[in-house]
Amino acid sequence: MKRINIIKTCLLLIFTAVIVAGCNREEEESPFTGSDNAIASFTLKKDGVTLKASVISNEIVIAAPERFSLTAATATVIISENAAIEPSPSTISDWDATHTFTVTSYNGAKNVYSYRVERHLVSREGDVVLLTQADVDVFVAELDADQINGSITIGAATGQDSVYSLTGLERLKIITGGIIINATYAGEEITVFENLEKTGELRIMAKKAKTLRFPKLVAVRSGLTVASSTNGYGTSALFNSIDFPELLIVDKELGINYLDSLAYLNFPKLQEVIGTFAIQGSYQSRIPNLHSVNFPALEKVGGRIDLNYLREVTSMHFPELTTVNDVFYTSSLDKLESFNIPKLKTVYGALSLSSGALTTIDFPALETLTGSISISSSATLTALLFPKLESIGSLSLSNFSNLETLQFPKLKYIRNELTLQSLKFTSLSAFSAVDSIGDRIYLYNLPELTSLSGLSSLKKVKTILAYDIPEVKEIDVRGIKISTLNIDVAGDVTLIGDDEFSGELTLSITNGSAVTGFKKVGKATITGSDGIVEVPWLEEVSGLLDIRGNYTQEMSLPNLRSTGGITLGYLYALETLNLPELETITGYTSGTSTLGSFTYSMSNSPTTSFTLPKLKSIVGDLSITYISLAEVISFPALENITGKLIISGQTWGVKAVIADLSGFSTLKSADGVTISNLPELKNFEPLKNVVQSFVSPGSWNVTNCGYNPKYQDMLDGKYSNE
Repeated sequence: MKRINIIKTCLLLIFTAVIVAGCNREEEESPFTGSDNAIASFTLKKDGVTLKASVISNEIVIAAPERFSLTAATATVIISENAAIEPSPSTISDWDATHTFTVTSYNGAKNVYSYRVERHLVSREGDVVLLTQADVDVFVAELDADQINGSITIGAATGQDSVYSLTGLERLKIITGGIIINATYAGEEITVFENLEKTGELRIMAKKAKTLRFPKLVAVRSGLTVASSTNGYGTSALFNSIDFPELLIVDKELGINYLDSLAYLNFPKLQEVIGTFAIQGSYQSRIPNLHSVNFPALEKVGGRIDLNYLREVTSMHFPELTTVNDVFYTSSLDKLESFNIPKLKTVYGALSLSSGALTTIDFPALETLTGSISISSSATLTALLFPKLESIGSLSLSNFSNLETLQFPKLKYIRNELTLQSLKFTSLSAFSAVDSIGDRIYLYNLPELTSLSGLSSLKKVKTILAYDIPEVKEIDVRGIKISTLNIDVAGDVTLIGDDEFSGELTLSITNGSAVTGFKKVGKATITGSDGIVEVPWLEEVSGLLDIRGNYTQEMSLPNLRSTGGITLGYLYALETLNLPELETITGYTSGTSTLGSFTYSMSNSPTTSFTLPKLKSIVGDLSITYISLAEVISFPALENITGKLIISGQTWGVKAVIADLSGFSTLKSADGVTISNLPELKNFEPLKNVVQSFVSPGSWNVTNCGYNPKYQDMLDGKYSNE
């Protein structure tokens, strides 16, 4: 018998002796049954090399070097006593193939084993730099490995063409450090890495290559970049075909940049890109032959997506994409007609889209978007659909002339801003579920909008800005917590609010404007238009009240009783200012400071007289400046100013004509007096009492008046030089 039978015979003699001895000692022991049918050991030997198989769970696995042939190897197999094996290993010579063996026990029980070979690579350690064709030829001649534990660089980064052929590198299966092919590689194809399965970085800058193909590459561990050396400026003919039919994953970035001749792009199995995913043309080229971008298996992008300057692309398809961990950005997709992304659920960043020639933008599965939505204007876009989106950073839509359908039925929270500008919507019902906007609503140039009632669920917004919405006749903000309300209510518009509004109110109004509520306001800016402007509803402002209006002739706030401060300015046409009930200017807190004042800049104003008959006290300064035509300025009830009394005329143009300060005769205290540029003023007796409250003589300053008394003059009763 062959070696296998000799071993079986020896084992049989030993086992027989043991059994006989046992019978002599113990006659009641059971007779031999012969039920075992296992392979105890399996080895192959060839050319002095012995390979021992792993025999586990009916599998016989031989681990052999990649290019070590097992043809005609000698098998040595140990099996159970009195068992038989079929086929006999001695009849097999092709040990590189798979086989099946059946081991039959003495009593006929069978056990089936499968045999196969697992190959392991032979490695070469260290980085490889091949700057010239001679370097490539020498390296290939000496190459005895399938794996390089390092990187391989082909060609110099700059200079003359130096490498023309990579033949001989096709044996490589793994390059742990990566492959860098520089611009001095002059071959027209990069297809030699036909057996490469894994690599670290893959960076290709070759300037003459037309075809790029890695047919077995499964994983790129440190980024994949194919780019023109022009960096987007000028044109490049680099590559018209890029093919990675088996690639599953790219760690770090995937970048295909500035390839003006690109026509074919194939990544049919790519599932994940850990970093940025970018495909972009050069700024000056249309990449005329690339019409489709299709990644049918891509599920996740760990960084941002950039798809730019692909001006001839008509379709983009990402049917399995679910997650983008950064910005999703597209631009200059001028002819895009089809955009399919049905499973995208999460974008941890902004969504900025070039709508191209699309009629519909639809994200049917998108639920989470931490950033903003920004879509460039397009005459073709008619529908924008986000049926599952619940929250966003901001949404900005401007200049979509044909946008008719807008769907955000589940959108509840906008963290920053909602901007709708130059659109033809008649309703805001698309935002009926929105209950909170962190920053502002900006509505501008919406000529067909008839109502704001579509914002029916809104409970909180920092700022509302609304201008040029001529068909909206009623704006009702009752029950909404608003920090700033800035609305143009010129014309026959009715603004309705709560009686107490703690935020900042900014209104542009005419005499025909109707306002209900807003009796007590936190801060207010009132801008009037032509003619008479009346604000009868406002009674109290806890902060600053700013009144302005370039063309307003008469401004009346007949029921205003108190304000934290008041500023009057840009009232170049104002003839009459009416504040008959104003009693106190209380000051207001800003940060850690207390502010206040009555400030009136009368620059070029035609006002000849104004009176505040009931104002008793002012926290802060009383400042009336740039006086020109005013003859009477009167505060007949004013007693106390915590700041300074400041009165001055212009230093240019029309000189001040005021000659009488009797309107301040009741003033008892102030922190100082500064009066200047009043050439007709010669009598300061109405201010004699206030001088007694000064802390120091330096608090009295009178210059360029008809009479300029010093502090001591006032104490000595020298009030006038008349």
